[in-house]
Amino acid sequence: MQSSLKRCIAVFLVLTVGACGTAPNTADSSPPPQAPAQTPAPAPETAAPQKPAPDTPVEIPPDAKIGFAVGRFDPVIGLDSAPGGSAALGAAGGALGGAGVCLAAASGGFYPGILIAIACLPFGMVFGAAYGAGSVPSSASTQDIQAAEARMQAASKTLALPAELDREMFRHTLSSGLKGVEELRDQGPASPTDRPRYRPGPDYVIEVALIDLRATTPAREDDLRYRYIVRARGRLVRVADGVVVDEFIKRQSTRLATVDQWTAEKGSVVASEFNSALQGIANAFIDEWLLVYRGDAWDKTPTSRPMGVAEPRTPDYAIRPLAPQVRSRALMASPAKLFVVGAPTELKTSSPTLAWEKLPDSLPADEYFEGDSPRARSLFYDVMILSAGFARGEVGQYIAPGNIVRRYPGLQAASVEVKEPLSPCTYYFWTVRARFELDGRPRQTEWSFGTPETDPRFVRRSVTSPKYRWPAHHAYYPFRTPPAEGQRCGAPRFPTL
Repeated sequence: MQSSLKRCIAVFLVLTVGACGTAPNTADSSPPPQAPAQTPAPAPETAAPQKPAPDTPVEIPPDAKIGFAVGRFDPVIGLDSAPGGSAALGAAGGALGGAGVCLAAASGGFYPGILIAIACLPFGMVFGAAYGAGSVPSSASTQDIQAAEARMQAASKTLALPAELDREMFRHTLSSGLKGVEELRDQGPASPTDRPRYRPGPDYVIEVALIDLRATTPAREDDLRYRYIVRARGRLVRVADGVVVDEFIKRQSTRLATVDQWTAEKGSVVASEFNSALQGIANAFIDEWLLVYRGDAWDKTPTSRPMGVAEPRTPDYAIRPLAPQVRSRALMASPAKLFVVGAPTELKTSSPTLAWEKLPDSLPADEYFEGDSPRARSLFYDVMILSAGFARGEVGQYIAPGNIVRRYPGLQAASVEVKEPLSPCTYYFWTVRARFELDGRPRQTEWSFGTPETDPRFVRRSVTSPKYRWPAHHAYYPFRTPPAEGQRCGAPRFPTL
């Protein structure tokens, strides 16, 4: 393994779901002892109020000095014992009960121990899920679970997750062009209940602390996958009087994966997923409080457009696509009905040109970018093309963006040609955002999406609302590439995200 983070995450993976000791003895038909109803609850936390309301902007003065601080304590780590009913309870109990056995097997040395523990990992996961799916009580006792939770918590101290989060916060401020943001080492909260008063220097402090990290699984016979969910609390503090201007809890999850997928490539897969989760947390708080700008569109409904023109309705604070266009939902037929935003455009080339309007309606050029002393300058665009896969939400299963397959950062023109051909007969999504300097500070628009039935701020703040049915990124703009010459496209096949 190439870094200490990868090694430590591999240890956590083994401790969390390693369950070789729970494999049943097939010669013994007696039922195992009854599983406890639930695992010990995580350490108490202070609820973070959503203030102000998610649809109300927080604007820091452009000349304000900014600092950031990261919590100096380790998050509570464990396995969710009942995310999906009795099946999940069985898998959770089985995994936790065997964690100590795998840890003992790994005690002979790091590298040999990791290999031994990973080798026994799939058995505990499979048998634990089998117990749950068959409604058979788990063999894990309350003491087993408590002991395993304690071992996982002890191992978490070597993960150095707060230090990794601190690096991601610094990286995002630097890559976004934010200047003069001060890293306040040793000033962040020392415990989950600590609310420090910050020393004079910065005008505002972005404080982020990791609360807990849980492993969860559907634990069905047909779905032996699991994911990790990381929660972080963020506070925007005004230093002069200690007032908390805004506060929310961000929930960031990894992808669902099987044991084989998680342990592939000597732990690099799980390391990459954890890095992505911490990056998502850092980006959410910095984007929310420093970077994203919507102009005057906070309380406005989308501007109506003629049918077929940049359909469906893109919010006024996001850039509208020009090509390829997305057809109206009224024109959809299967499998296009499974797309949130509308029917995908059927392209005639695998090297399309993507084009968009120069600015959102909420940022008129004559008010922001023109005149003798314009407020805004240095306009650039970023474009992403993403794969497509099946996702499941409150409204059922639908097709959503997956991995990023192409990036085009820092474009000066409002269009880009995809010179390297995309795969034939394949569905993709694309989106665009603008970046610019406003009143001397770097800002950016939201990534463009095509429905008023969602809001990216709810995703950043991990807020649920009956008003918004999907994450905003699920409403990026879909298209499908044509078949290779002389070929025809068969029935589409989508991976599960």
